[in-house]
Amino acid sequence: MFFLTRDARALLGIFPGEGISLKTTFFSSVFILVPLGALVGGQFSLAFSLFPGARAASGYIWESIGCFAGGLLFTYVLLPYNMEASAIVLLLAALFTAAAAAVSGEKLRHKLFAASIIMMFVLPWSSNILKTQV
Repeated sequence: MFFLTRDARALLGIFPGEGISLKTTFFSSVFILVPLGALVGGQFSLAFSLFPGARAASGYIWESIGCFAGGLLFTYVLLPYNMEASAIVLLLAALFTAAAAAVSGEKLRHKLFAASIIMMFVLPWSSNILKTQV
């Protein structure tokens, strides 16, 4: 999806700096976002089928709360510090690893938790992660 989004102009035959009509913008957005939305939605439903006692309604509520909190975190914490894409990916990998540790078995939990802590300590030493605004 990343490459499709990045190369959408080339695929549509649009030159850099050229204006795009609202119709082209709409259809290219639908073309890019619908497959991703279907995959993510299917994964979410599949995850609930793996846990027999889980209620889908509460899962959607928690997902909405997480999306809202993630948007606030990204907007007010990550963007003001001009974090590079690699640093954001590393931070997200640490968070996902910590989340996997929270729901995994006892033996795997300690290993995943240790991996997430190591990633969090590596994060500040990545090259040019925090660029202060001038």
